[in-house]
Amino acid sequence: MLKKIVITMAMVSMLAAGCAKEPEPPEPVTIKVLAWNADLFNAKYGSFYIATHPDDDLEVISVVERLEQAGGGDPNAVVDELIEKEKPDAIALPHNFFERARDKGALQPLDDLAKKAKFDMAGIAPAVIDTLSAEGKLYGLAATFTGYALYYNKALFDRYKIAYPTDYMTWDEVFALATRFAKDPVGNEPPEYGLDYASSENPFMMALNVGDVDGLSVYANGKFTLNTEAWGHIFQNVKSCLASGACLDRAKSNKPAVSMSLKENQLSAMPFLTGRIAMAVDDSQLFRTLGQSGYDTIDWGLATVPVSERQPDAGAAAVPDEVFTIPKNAPQPDAAWRLLQYIGGEDYAKVLPRIDPSSLSARILAEDRSDDDKAVFYKLQHSNQSLVASLSALPMPVIYRIEEISRAYTPQAMSGEMPVADALKRMESEMQSALDRENESSGSDSPKTPDRE
Repeated sequence: MLKKIVITMAMVSMLAAGCAKEPEPPEPVTIKVLAWNADLFNAKYGSFYIATHPDDDLEVISVVERLEQAGGGDPNAVVDELIEKEKPDAIALPHNFFERARDKGALQPLDDLAKKAKFDMAGIAPAVIDTLSAEGKLYGLAATFTGYALYYNKALFDRYKIAYPTDYMTWDEVFALATRFAKDPVGNEPPEYGLDYASSENPFMMALNVGDVDGLSVYANGKFTLNTEAWGHIFQNVKSCLASGACLDRAKSNKPAVSMSLKENQLSAMPFLTGRIAMAVDDSQLFRTLGQSGYDTIDWGLATVPVSERQPDAGAAAVPDEVFTIPKNAPQPDAAWRLLQYIGGEDYAKVLPRIDPSSLSARILAEDRSDDDKAVFYKLQHSNQSLVASLSALPMPVIYRIEEISRAYTPQAMSGEMPVADALKRMESEMQSALDRENESSGSDSPKTPDRE
């Protein structure tokens, strides 16, 4: 009897299941995205998302198009205007726009959405996650990033019987190592250098980038800070390295001409390729170029980019390319999350090498871990890089004035015409005056940025 009852109940359950309605497919949704360039966005992201999510459509608003219509203007103001007017569900813009929006409190944290979707955060490069987070909350996702590393020429180190650079060296250690290659050229041979750093064309920016790694701020919460012992030490290191010839001074090197070939342009933009540079702090474009034919005679190695002395697992390690975010008042946050989840997920990462083989994937794939050189770009846990975002938040007249002031005093400090401490004191004072005058004339407060130690 019991067996008959069980069989009858099972049959009723199956009939009920058969009569139940199939779950309806989700309603077609149009996700509105604010991107820098609509055509580039669709080529790299949009077409692949639509192909894998047939129930969704994308409407892409272009910042570039709006700037062209306006005949130029302040990109930050245009972005703010488009967010207010168009009310996008998602935003995909370069990293500096992301930091500005995050620091203004204009973005929705993604942690709850990621947790609900069981999104795999562990597979993303730690330094990328660090860059996209603030106060323990995640505010953006990225598919690709530009990585930085310390490249070294093994042949030059072997010739001078100097040990190769190692991971987690500080900037002080890198500068000291570079001085060991400060040799006078022999006869008509071209000079060799201990270190090349792209920012050396502008020693002021070179020093600021070095200080940024150590957590120093040149501007925060309405105040400029340059007249300190820490900044003085960094500017003195830059001065000594350039003056001794240990560092290549890009301001004095040949500029690329329009008629140059591709290889000549590469050699000009990346002097490490000449074989006469012992070390170079450069981005992942150099890594890709070294893998091309024509440079296989260079015996090179990689170490992590110079790190902070106070935080050895932090350096200028990673800058996400396009950062995908959800505005705080997004009309369709759940639909926007579907887009972010796909772009930051494993499925897109697997097709990325065919879409954009020159980019580093923010999601670490098995082949990235097994490639010892490529793995260097994924080693650091934190990425100290707030310089661009903090300065780009300033009014444009102040940014122009900063450039004028730095170009007036930095050459004097580098040449020894003026003591470094005096130059820093004058620059700090004049930059602060420029900001105060701008705030007074516009009737606005100074842009706020997070404090750093």
